Amino acid sequence: MLRLFFYKLNIIILSFSSLLLSQNVMAKGNLIARCEKLETQHLGIDDAGFAVSNQKYKIETGKCYKLEIASTGKHEYILRAPEFFSSIYIRKLDIANTEIGINSLRSIDFDDEVSVKLYFLVVKPGTYEIRDKYLADKGTRFEIEVE
Repeated sequence: MLRLFFYKLNIIILSFSSLLLSQNVMAKGNLIARCEKLETQHLGIDDAGFAVSNQKYKIETGKCYKLEIASTGKHEYILRAPEFFSSIYIRKLDIANTEIGINSLRSIDFDDEVSVKLYFLVVKPGTYEIRDKYLADKGTRFEIEVE
C-alpha cells in the first residue's frame, strides 16, 4: 500500500515538473513570420575597399532578423562565421530577388557588386565575429552580439 502511494506521488511530481518546465520553453506564434530588419552592412566603403559600415550589431535570441550585406565590388569578399552560422536557424537567403532555402552556411562569397539578404532566427547567445577570409586584418570584419 505504501509502495503504491509513493509510486503515484512520483508520477504526480514528475507530471507537475514537466508542466512547469514546458511553460518556460514554449513560445507563442510563428517566430520566423516577421523578421526585424537590421541596418544594411556595406563591405568596402573606404577608398581601399576594406572598411565595413557597421562594426557591431546587437540582437536577441528568439527573434527573427533580416540582414542585408552589400558588396561594393572593390574586392572579392569571402565572409566566414562558422560559430555564428551554427548558432542560428537560417530561414532563407535572398540574392538578386531569388530566394534560396538552405539549412546551413560555411561562407558568403561576393565576386561583384551584389547584395545578399540573410533571414535568420537566433537560437544561441554569444558574441560572434564575421570576418573576411583574407581581408579581416585590413578591416573587413564585424561582430554580432547576441543577448
